Amino acid sequence: MFKEIDALRLALKHAIEDGHLTYAAQVFTDFWGGIGTWQTLDQVRKQAVMAWVPKAPLDFAALLTAGENISLPASIPVTLVRGEHTHRQTAKICDILVSEQPDCHPEVIANAGHMGPFTHAEKFAEIIAGHIFRAEKAQAEWQAANFAAPEPRRAPGP
Repeated sequence: MFKEIDALRLALKHAIEDGHLTYAAQVFTDFWGGIGTWQTLDQVRKQAVMAWVPKAPLDFAALLTAGENISLPASIPVTLVRGEHTHRQTAKICDILVSEQPDCHPEVIANAGHMGPFTHAEKFAEIIAGHIFRAEKAQAEWQAANFAAPEPRRAPGP
């Protein structure tokens, strides 16, 4: 799994360094969205991906070189969303994160691939609304536990 993602990172890095931004954007898009996905994008989306893709090799490098035992504080609510048919690399990363984060709420969007938030936007919006509800509830519970009402002041007396 590591070798495949690192090979993608290097291919993108070299294409970008050689001035082939369109090619790098297409490789990235087709890897995550499936072969031919790039061809389905309109010019506005293609331009957006081309503007962003130089950052992709840096993001992959950061992910691949992150130290072990890096985790979020246990009290932070996390909702991890993936598509049912996402790449095995992404599914494995999600499984690891879910196993290491005590307050993680995993969600799998049925019949979706890696781009599920775009292809299944309504279901994704429902999941995000549920996450916001759980996060607000957790915040209220934390505040209630940590910021109890102060004791009433007593008037000074004899």
